[in-house]
Amino acid sequence: MTHRVAVIEAIKLLQAGAGYQRLVLVVGAPGTGKTAALREASQALSFPLVNVNLDLSHRLLPFSRNERRRVAGNLLSEVLDQHSASVVGLDNLELLFSPELAVDPLRLLQQESRRRTLVATWSGVVVGQDLHYAVPGHPEHVVHPLPSTPIVQTALAASPENL
Repeated sequence: MTHRVAVIEAIKLLQAGAGYQRLVLVVGAPGTGKTAALREASQALSFPLVNVNLDLSHRLLPFSRNERRRVAGNLLSEVLDQHSASVVGLDNLELLFSPELAVDPLRLLQQESRRRTLVATWSGVVVGQDLHYAVPGHPEHVVHPLPSTPIVQTALAASPENL
């Protein structure tokens, strides 16, 4: 099964159910096809794609460093509210992991997925029962217990050091 097909099937599964959160994570190391799978699924199902880094950074510019922590989540909501589609794809999420913003990206995505189905790329790996973002020692490295959301892995990696 191609990654595109796996993403489409995960979206359809979420839309068929009545889950509280509707989030699909496309997980893999850089260069493993996350963005390509998201683009292909977007074209097949006609849902919009959002470049989170670009759209959110423009909205954060008028705010001071301290204010950015307070408004980042609301600004992401505004970005998503520009799209009336029931499914929205999110790519380039690196800004959400910035220590300067002090947000929990997974929790923020889960909250936003209560209002619409989100399909988000995640530069990381699944190791056992943990979801990693970035490599250990990197300032943006985070580890979450594996969420109960569909995960499409674009490449299997044995450890977060392989990122």
